[in-house]
Amino acid sequence: MAKSHQKWLGDRARVKALVAKRAEGAAACCTVWGCKRLPQAAARKGLSTFICRYHAQYHNRHGSYYKGTYRAAELLPYKRAALRYIRDHKADKGLLAAKSALDGIMQRAGPVQRMSDIMVMPAADKARAALARMRDAGVPADRLLLVYLTVCATITDDSVGPGGDREVFRQTQIGKAAHRLASGYHTDYGYERYPRSAGLAIRHLGQMIEKACEWVGAGCVAAVVVMAETSREGPRAASKPRQAAQGATRGR
Repeated sequence: MAKSHQKWLGDRARVKALVAKRAEGAAACCTVWGCKRLPQAAARKGLSTFICRYHAQYHNRHGSYYKGTYRAAELLPYKRAALRYIRDHKADKGLLAAKSALDGIMQRAGPVQRMSDIMVMPAADKARAALARMRDAGVPADRLLLVYLTVCATITDDSVGPGGDREVFRQTQIGKAAHRLASGYHTDYGYERYPRSAGLAIRHLGQMIEKACEWVGAGCVAAVVVMAETSREGPRAASKPRQAAQGATRGR
């Protein structure tokens, strides 16, 4: 026990020395536009010499320093279009190969892990534990394929980019959307949640799903975008006359 404590003290001292060294060359403020906070190293709260603690954690949660996670309402038109596309192309070889690969990574994910074990696992193992929970919850491969197509179509049709690495943002968004499918479990004494969807584990989960869906071509995503736009234009055009009529009635 004493050796472990001494090792902990030694690691702590080395980290503090590294932070102090990096603070000397840190920027005057966070390099994210509009932020006036000190970088992590300058504030002695991390190792980054350009990004503040707030934006480092924001990137950790969303995969971008600027852009947040898509809301359910933003994903819904593309989710409906992707679901319709999957139903209309059941014999597509790319989709069938992706489903098989997704089912394979869930089957090879290993046993369902306990909450106490997940907290201390490496990021890659946490991602596999999430896939094991999905398999145990009966989540089909079609749902993961739907998540992949929905997120990719949303990002493709988004006029505002993530302001950084697009691949990191895409993988993080895929991982977060998939993580919601089985993010916790029930026990005899209540509901126990798993760790929030943030960090490298979510990105690893997105990478695994993206790798399994490599058979899905860009044409499939483009088709989903077109279907979403077409279905979205109809209800919007039809709702305007109704709103105008309601307003005219109220004015009377």
